[in-house]
Amino acid sequence: MKVIVCLDDRLGMTFGGRRQSRDRVLCEDIVNDLEIGHRLLMCEYSKLLFEHNTDRILVCDEFLDLAEMGDVCFVENKALKPYIDKIDGLVIYHWNRHYPSDTGFDIDLEAEGFRLFQSFEFEGSSHEKITKEIYVR
Repeated sequence: MKVIVCLDDRLGMTFGGRRQSRDRVLCEDIVNDLEIGHRLLMCEYSKLLFEHNTDRILVCDEFLDLAEMGDVCFVENKALKPYIDKIDGLVIYHWNRHYPSDTGFDIDLEAEGFRLFQSFEFEGSSHEKITKEIYVR
């Protein structure tokens, strides 16, 4: 499975028990990158970010357990280390800001054999600069 996360400069995923941003352009980028026949899995908490694309989305709290090869999981507030053996790719969107965080990204990319494949920047709806990094194993 491929995992998508949004991180601040300190690898934080959430702060104050809530997401760091609701960037519309970023969500459109995620949906546009889905390959034909692949689905986007997420928890109920994330569903409202993708309300216009519900035909390709599976929402359930056990989405990381249910994910199969080829699935894409959008993760905002869950530990990923327990699923490391299932993850073959990562897309990390960096907000390029410092936020206080209470949930952090728990994977050491280098130690787990991930390498940066591609990186580029774009302007979002809530952030002037979002950096998108694609990692492969």
